[in-house]
Amino acid sequence: MEFLFQAQFFEDESRTPIEDSSVHWDAPWLTVGRLRVPRQAPDKAFAETVEKSSFNPWIAAPEHRPLGELMRARRAAYSLSWRNRDVAP
Repeated sequence: MEFLFQAQFFEDESRTPIEDSSVHWDAPWLTVGRLRVPRQAPDKAFAETVEKSSFNPWIAAPEHRPLGELMRARRAAYSLSWRNRDVAP
């Protein structure tokens, strides 16, 4: 299985507004990475480790943290998800 990681970069407030998620961004997509995951059969211990893990894009350097109102709303959802799963970030 293969996944492409793509990004659109901020151009200006009219073409790529960060605070208005209703606007379709007029910026090209750039592939910044590729992830290849071979088929695998995880064992029970690995499956338990995965279930106890968490993902949070805010655990990053400040310049790499998400921007915009939609991302701030998602931050609250991630926080609630951790509490409900009893997983520390």
